[in-house]
Amino acid sequence: KNDKLEICRLQIVIRRGMSKIKICLAFVFFFLFATILYCHDESNLSGEWLLDDRGTVTMNPVVKEEVPWIEVWNRDFWGQDQLTSDKSHKSWRPIVTASYRLNYFWTRGISSEDAYWFHLTDRILHGLVTALTFPVAALTFRQLCILEEDVKGALSFFEHPLTSWPWFWGGSTLVALLYGAHPIHVESVANTTGRAEVLCAIFYFLGFLAYAKLGAGVSLTQHDCGVTSFKSILGVSVLILFTWTSMLCKEHGITLPLMCIIWDAYVGTSTSITELKNVLKRDTLTSREVDNRKHLHPRNHQCRLFLLRSLLCLLGLLSLAFWRLSKNGDSPPEFVCEQNPTACEPNRLIRFLSFSFLWCFNFWLMLYPDWLCPDWSGDSIKLIRNPATDNRLPALFLLWGVLIAFIYHSFYAAIVHPPTLHNSVEELKSGKETKAQVQETYLYHIWMRTIITSFCWMLLPFLMSSNLLVYVGFVVADRTLYLPSFGFCLLLVLCLVYIIITQIWDKDGSTHFMAKNQILFRAKVIVTISSMFILGLYTVKQQAQTKRWSHPVLLWGKAFEINPNSFISGKEYGMSLVNSGRNKDAAQILSIMHNRENPNDAIFRTISGVRDKQKGNTHTPLQDKISKMSRIASILETKFTLATALENVAECEKSITLSEEGLLLAEESLSDIELEVKKAGTVEIQKGMRGASIDDVKNSLIRNKAFLYVARSKCAHNVETMNYFATEAVKTDQMEYTVENLVKVTEIVQNVHKLGLDLDKVLMSRTLNSDGQTSQLNFAASQ
Repeated sequence: KNDKLEICRLQIVIRRGMSKIKICLAFVFFFLFATILYCHDESNLSGEWLLDDRGTVTMNPVVKEEVPWIEVWNRDFWGQDQLTSDKSHKSWRPIVTASYRLNYFWTRGISSEDAYWFHLTDRILHGLVTALTFPVAALTFRQLCILEEDVKGALSFFEHPLTSWPWFWGGSTLVALLYGAHPIHVESVANTTGRAEVLCAIFYFLGFLAYAKLGAGVSLTQHDCGVTSFKSILGVSVLILFTWTSMLCKEHGITLPLMCIIWDAYVGTSTSITELKNVLKRDTLTSREVDNRKHLHPRNHQCRLFLLRSLLCLLGLLSLAFWRLSKNGDSPPEFVCEQNPTACEPNRLIRFLSFSFLWCFNFWLMLYPDWLCPDWSGDSIKLIRNPATDNRLPALFLLWGVLIAFIYHSFYAAIVHPPTLHNSVEELKSGKETKAQVQETYLYHIWMRTIITSFCWMLLPFLMSSNLLVYVGFVVADRTLYLPSFGFCLLLVLCLVYIIITQIWDKDGSTHFMAKNQILFRAKVIVTISSMFILGLYTVKQQAQTKRWSHPVLLWGKAFEINPNSFISGKEYGMSLVNSGRNKDAAQILSIMHNRENPNDAIFRTISGVRDKQKGNTHTPLQDKISKMSRIASILETKFTLATALENVAECEKSITLSEEGLLLAEESLSDIELEVKKAGTVEIQKGMRGASIDDVKNSLIRNKAFLYVARSKCAHNVETMNYFATEAVKTDQMEYTVENLVKVTEIVQNVHKLGLDLDKVLMSRTLNSDGQTSQLNFAASQ
């Protein structure tokens, strides 16, 4: 008997060892799959800095080693302001900033060529995340598989395709493949600023795996590794450490302890409120009850350890949350209404309906990732102001119906204790219920708990971006779905498996064993083909989207096509066209954006300003002036870009008109600010407005005024006028762009003097080149 036991133990060890080898091989495979998917085209790695990369990397003094290392901890994500400053957006990601600085140290530069190493790092990190999704998905699906050592003879009494090994490992494989190729991740992977999401996901998954293994004692190759109080405390301690590091990459990491508690309750320990109440009862079992319920004693211990872990997780979460809030200082983050118009809507019903639709829209992007756009600001997504006639209302009903059903089943599963496999087999042996009835009861509970857990993988990481807890500075952002999309992939695979199996499986259990194997094989084939078809569609879209992120014209051109109402997409598309020499095309786009802008547009108000006015706390005239001047600075930038495009296509008269309008507007705005400063007191001048100081606005107006002087000089009628405006540009703001322009103009002036001509006698004109996109500057001496 002892020899047989040793042989059984040896067989189990060999089986587990083989499983560990397979897990390691799968980890390497998924890492290579996701990395190669983004790296096989080297031109994508050499893409330009786009979107927020200018603020987080190329113009960040912390990244460029202009300040000491300690400032990584003290400054916000953009590196310009201290985290406690009123001007800071309170985005604090020191681990991400430190990784940028290490990249910079390695390359010693942040030019377009140096972007290669930044992008390569981002893709390698995404490969690591994809590899980690495999064990995390397997732990989420662990109840869908019955291990032989769980209950002796269970398989012979309880064979069913919904509780077989193929869905445990095969389902996890499909989840990892879908996650690695999902197009929604392109912004987070191809855009270096998205490294915050990727690093956050790495620590998030590592923390979950550490909790499952150390805290809950759950392994991928066995159901119970033997957990003790010490291991539970150690597991939670490691979890809190990873939560802290994940939170230092992106604020979404704070939800990790909640995710672990939910997984432990529904899947890991798989307990219920009813069971926990019984465990906490003070009455003890009699000696006879002890003999009859021996199998409950280890279970009581597991439940008590679950309560201990849950309490420690909640304490750790609250401690980290209060600590993180204390780092912000006394001022909250400040965003303008243009970034999140719904947050500025005073009507609560409209605000609720509009936010609800944004949740639907985010899910739709994961399900059908065709409308991928880097910016949805302004009027990109209209608010639901008239629900009775809005055709988006059915989507809201569907959303609320799904959420209500999810809440109901979550509470039901949490209250009603699921039947254990031991009890199910005993019920089957007793003959009280048929095999189909036992299977249906058992499958309902394990599948419902798995679906609830998968749903939470999608909802909890999205919680910080949902506007439920805090208002965020965007409408919709692909990057915020990097971690929630893992839950979506779990649900997608579960839906495929469940629908196909339930359609082809004989529920009465009368099918012959060989026929069942054939049905199971057919189900595997159908699920695999369906998943591969979806994976192929996702991969095609992912490759196209990655290519777009390698060049600004491709990216913003597609973005403007998808979302022409975006405030940023049109301007960025026009600027990228100008930089690419497509000035005629740029002029058309920028004209649309210029006609859309209004210096009195109230959308540039701040969210806190709107909330203050609703409470009766109106802003001072200086604060309102700063808000309006900030808007005007943005308009001047558009005027300059459009004037440059018109000048390059030989439409100098239009360019001159725009430049002079802009210069007049800039002069008036600077005068208004000076007048308001004289009226305001010293305290008010220092305070300015949260998120924007008076000096910031003045500098922006001065910089754009200098740009307009340069544009005016390039379309001057003679050399004297050109020299005058080029000199005024340098006097206004002595920066690299204005100085380079003055150097070129000075060379022309010197050449004119060498010819013995007066500057006002040398006329200038432009002629359009044959390509229709560029022009040539001509000089002629007047008589």
